[in-house]
Amino acid sequence: MKDVKITWDYQHFKKQGLEYYHKKKYKEAIRYFKLAVTALGWQEAPREFPDIHKYLSRSIRLRDAPEIDILIKKQHYEEALERLEKLEKFSLTPWITKRLKECRKHALYPFQHPSGYMGYMNYYGEEMIPANVVDVEEFEEGRAAVNLGGYYELIDRSGKVFTNEKFDMVHGTVDGFTTVEKSKKFNLINPEGKLHIKKWYDFVSPFCKEQLRCVHDGKKWGYLNNKGEIEIPIEYETVRAFSEELAAVEKDGKFGFINGLGEVIIPFQYESTSGFSEGVVAIQKNGKWGFIDISTKIGIPPIFDDVCDFSDGICGVKKNGKWGAINKKGTVIIPFLYDYYFPYVNGIAAVEVAENYYFINKRGVLLGDANYCFKEIFNLS
Repeated sequence: MKDVKITWDYQHFKKQGLEYYHKKKYKEAIRYFKLAVTALGWQEAPREFPDIHKYLSRSIRLRDAPEIDILIKKQHYEEALERLEKLEKFSLTPWITKRLKECRKHALYPFQHPSGYMGYMNYYGEEMIPANVVDVEEFEEGRAAVNLGGYYELIDRSGKVFTNEKFDMVHGTVDGFTTVEKSKKFNLINPEGKLHIKKWYDFVSPFCKEQLRCVHDGKKWGYLNNKGEIEIPIEYETVRAFSEELAAVEKDGKFGFINGLGEVIIPFQYESTSGFSEGVVAIQKNGKWGFIDISTKIGIPPIFDDVCDFSDGICGVKKNGKWGAINKKGTVIIPFLYDYYFPYVNGIAAVEVAENYYFINKRGVLLGDANYCFKEIFNLS
């Protein structure tokens, strides 16, 4: 990479971060302030750190504060505490301190009594729910699964039974609905503690996208509505979650797209697809990838070995073993030079070369070493 000019301007990132900060777009501001901190480390200008760090910590708190208060209001103390402890690493304000104290008092965590039985205690080690069951799971959205020896029940924060149903397994809670299993069939428990679906299925998606969730009856796939009723017939070989009001489904070995009414919008003609992003979707034909819009017009012919989704109007594509990037017209804006490509986040992408990472802009100019806090910037584990 020595022959490529690298420009790395922390002032640019700071300016962009401040613009988003004053527009109250804190998610975007955070990313730019993190980039500015990275650039400062690269340029060795430590005197700027306190100012940028101040805006970074404020942005994180302002982004998370409304959601944290909602979690506390719902008594989802465990989820709120997890978010607060991340904020605590950046700054310890009176707002954070007050909520940390409240959540640590009420959050419930599994513990094992010397007798071998399990119960729940708070952050300070005080027993909150007596240890009288074989095993327990962590609380999620105000409820938890407990093993009474051979079967599971759900309890609420007071230790009372949340539902009269008994289960072989409990698989977690998402948006108020708990996925449960009995005799290798699946169902959901709703926020009132009742079975959400009349019939037990081979699979029920825990996620409900655009009021529809995927369901499998052992042979075919379809969709249930938010009431737990069949909304789109169970007749497909494969279904995927909705994105931008359309979902990819497979029938007779080919993929097409349907809308929320089950109407075929894009005919079944593709070997594989992604989901819609920024108005276009990746499709595979004859082993190669290209892109179409909802009208099925081929905007970018299928000539690539692999592709990402579009982000900020740019998409990473692979050809002849190397990655580059194109715009929605199919014009190559980043040449095919890289081992891997990471999609744009507010105008900044990253590329990999020989296990090293570099930030890159939409003009294909490398901005600098991305190894420092690379995973944090791009939300990688």
